[in-house]
Amino acid sequence: MFDILQEVELKERLENFQSSTDKGYPESVTPLTYYAKKENDKILAYSSFSDMGDFYFVGNTYVMPHSRGQGIYGRLLTSRNKHLSDKPKVTLVNPIEGTDIEILKNQVAKQGGVEVTCYEQVADIMSQDLYKTLCCLPVYIYR
Repeated sequence: MFDILQEVELKERLENFQSSTDKGYPESVTPLTYYAKKENDKILAYSSFSDMGDFYFVGNTYVMPHSRGQGIYGRLLTSRNKHLSDKPKVTLVNPIEGTDIEILKNQVAKQGGVEVTCYEQVADIMSQDLYKTLCCLPVYIYR
């Protein structure tokens, strides 16, 4: 089962929850709404999104350690993307907990994401100022 939660709800339910800004995402993509995979009212994984007008910012995806290796990550992203199918999506790939960046890039590519290397690739959906904010971070931008 998937559920829509606000950040405050995740903070209340998860002891070690890190917000997107805790992880280095810019304030300009907040507030975030969370798309969570639950089982027996227990959160197994989550991914956030924010309606930015012409696109959705998606990211801050996390699978609980006890739920990894079960395909939950892919199912969560597929379901979230279907839920947000009315607009393009932009994400920032930001490895945490020693996650291999190539594994993350491959996961984004499996979902149809293409690495953004210049403003022209996103000029139709975001301002140049927002692009500069996103690309100055030590992360990779995907559309």
